[in-house]
Amino acid sequence: MSVVNDVQLEEGKYDNKTPQLLWRLLGDDETMDAHIGALIDLAVSYGVDGIEIDYEAIRKDTALWERYALFLEKLYAEAAAQGLLLRAVLSWDATKYAALPAGPQYTVMCYNLYGYHSGPGPKADQTFLTTTYQLCLSLPGQARMAYATGGFDWTEGANPKALTQTQAEELVAQLGQIPTRDAQSGALTLTYQKDGQTHALWYADGQTLAVWRDWATECGYEGFDLFRMGGNNLDDWLATLWK
Repeated sequence: MSVVNDVQLEEGKYDNKTPQLLWRLLGDDETMDAHIGALIDLAVSYGVDGIEIDYEAIRKDTALWERYALFLEKLYAEAAAQGLLLRAVLSWDATKYAALPAGPQYTVMCYNLYGYHSGPGPKADQTFLTTTYQLCLSLPGQARMAYATGGFDWTEGANPKALTQTQAEELVAQLGQIPTRDAQSGALTLTYQKDGQTHALWYADGQTLAVWRDWATECGYEGFDLFRMGGNNLDDWLATLWK
């Protein structure tokens, strides 16, 4: 059972990844305990094997990180008492701001280096990943590294468009161009012109993921997660990612 800090305000309108919600749920011991109880009750009622906490956008709020670390510690104790596993999804720099408790399985988001918030580039590169891997060595237990598939198509003066690997490869085929593989990231990239505008395409394929995996194994990591399934070339993955 995966839980995120998104709020539905009304039909079709959401406030996603809001730290204000986390403060409301975790800001004092009474509300924290109530939230933990609600999560445990929900997991037990649905008969799931465990709980995944994907609370994001804490950023550099060290006070909220401290509350979050306490929340994970208390939730883990309650989950273990019910025979439930606990997994927590972390931002790449989480260990800068809090000492996280032993017990939960941690998975680290090794992406968003470039995206909606930036100009063109890969979702991760070697410098970013190496920094992330080193920071996460201080996490208790064996953390898992999570990678994002697909990529983005940037256009001058417009927001980038997210693409799956399949969509990116279909676009490349339509253009009749051959992308180059960036040595610093393992990602594929090309630029093209359409309707008088310059586009920059960056995306990951199975070979990209294999490069990221190999850099991680050099730092001692053995477990990997992918976001997201669907829209990817399975044969490509099988040939490169899982040797």
